[in-house]
Amino acid sequence: MSLEVDIPSSISKFPWWCGLSHFKNVLNITFSDGNKKHDLAKENFYACLSILTSYLELDSLIGLDVYMEKTIDMIKSELLRFDRALKEYVECVEVSGMEGLWTEWNFPKAHLWEHIAQDI
Repeated sequence: MSLEVDIPSSISKFPWWCGLSHFKNVLNITFSDGNKKHDLAKENFYACLSILTSYLELDSLIGLDVYMEKTIDMIKSELLRFDRALKEYVECVEVSGMEGLWTEWNFPKAHLWEHIAQDI
């Protein structure tokens, strides 16, 4: 299963929910208020699940006490998937023009992952 995700498509496929705005297009929103941004934040979480799932898988693999070659290979493979999904997310955010969305993932815990396979 591919971890690549198309954020606008995922949000447009978000199920209709009573009291929640539904967006067909998130890159060119013509009207927005606090409620719409609040709803979009909820739907964006749904659209980014592949990134979050990959993050949790990496965190679980890295948190093990015992590593084997197979485990290290799993970490390397998951790092590649996480990196691809993260790059797609950042590109989508940059094209969207939405202000205030997080795109900097070089904080200590995420940076550690760049070297973890070699360190183990």
